Amino acid sequence: MNEITAEIINHSLPPDYEHIYIAYSGGVDSHVLLHLFAGDNAIKDKITAVYIDHGLQAQSAAWGRHCRQIAESLHVNFRSIKVNAKPTNRQSTEESARNARYAALTQLLSENDVLLLAQHREDQMETLLLQLFRGAGIEGLAAMPTEKKLESGRLIRPFLNLSKNVIQNYADQHGLNWVEDPSNQSNEFDRNYLRNAVIPLLKTRWPALDKTVARSAKHCAVAHHELQAVIDEQSRGIFDSESATVNIPLLLGLSENRQLLVLRQCLKWWGLRSASEKGLKAIIAQVCRAAECGQAEFQLQNHLLKKYQQRLHCLPKNVLKSFQPISWPNKQQCLLLSNGYQLKKITAESGIPEVLWRDAHVEVIQRQGGERIRLPGNNMSQSLKNLFQQHHVPPWVRKNIPLIYIDQQLAAVGNLWIDADFFLQQGGLCYRLQCGIK
Repeated sequence: MNEITAEIINHSLPPDYEHIYIAYSGGVDSHVLLHLFAGDNAIKDKITAVYIDHGLQAQSAAWGRHCRQIAESLHVNFRSIKVNAKPTNRQSTEESARNARYAALTQLLSENDVLLLAQHREDQMETLLLQLFRGAGIEGLAAMPTEKKLESGRLIRPFLNLSKNVIQNYADQHGLNWVEDPSNQSNEFDRNYLRNAVIPLLKTRWPALDKTVARSAKHCAVAHHELQAVIDEQSRGIFDSESATVNIPLLLGLSENRQLLVLRQCLKWWGLRSASEKGLKAIIAQVCRAAECGQAEFQLQNHLLKKYQQRLHCLPKNVLKSFQPISWPNKQQCLLLSNGYQLKKITAESGIPEVLWRDAHVEVIQRQGGERIRLPGNNMSQSLKNLFQQHHVPPWVRKNIPLIYIDQQLAAVGNLWIDADFFLQQGGLCYRLQCGIK
């Protein structure tokens, strides 16, 4: 495409969108994007230009004022959001700023909203090259998608197939006024070094480099999509969604390459970022292939991967911490324990009667040992130790599982069991318990 026309708007927006958020930095690319979409009177009222103030430059506040003035001149809504972009945990400044920016932008979205970003073909080329230099696999080399579903709403890059020159020509033709970030000239940052020093040299030999590299990214994206479909299907037979655990014998029965691909998918289902190839191999060697002794574990992103009865478990570190005894006020639905564990009362047709809970003193304490409980339908009580063993409850759950006492009598063991003396099958409003890390 050699020019920017209103057709881009028609091709970019899904039919069921509610609101349009445009990431507007004040630079030429995002200014062109905002100017183009704001020129459509049919959608202007649905547009909000969003400036993210990273606070990394002395001029950031002034740039925010410039962005507000431009948005007002185009008669679109405007928001300025200040974020903390200081690097942590070995992050680069670029990565920290990007993560903070995306987090702030995506939090604005509701289900049918769209977020527009002004990244173009040169940006795509830079992203692929950076991933290549970092040793990324096929997913990383797929670089940025034109569009993707977020937890709420959709992220869309309308300019991703356009060259930088096309965007610059549009800005010049319409007399746009944009800001220039002086840090873009600093080759201290990897992307700037590529943009300012490496790519201009490469283009003297391969002038159409941005187009051909972007095409490679598309090929990688297609290949990744097809491979992911196969891995998803295979992973669902290995990952038990109910218990959120991995069947280790089935995993180890795969080829080594498939093991890594399936394990990487399971990490996603656990809500974790992907691990490196070295990290994935370490998980398999140190945990999956370890003896069944309950001691093997692997630390990853504030979580622990542990093996129990041939299943791979993923648990937040807080689960292993003890907690202080605490009373549960009768009118309070949720209770946060000192180790970050949260208990929640859920109304149900069977469970602990609401009238019994309402008139009692409720306390949550940690297991001490020797506790017994009589399950509904049983005449005899059983020790928690035996119940845990019978139901294959992992050792780390047994140690710190919250016990709920009503008027000093054991009424419930986390969300696992309710004592028969406190259980109502039907006939009134009842409570069940949910447990988890907040």
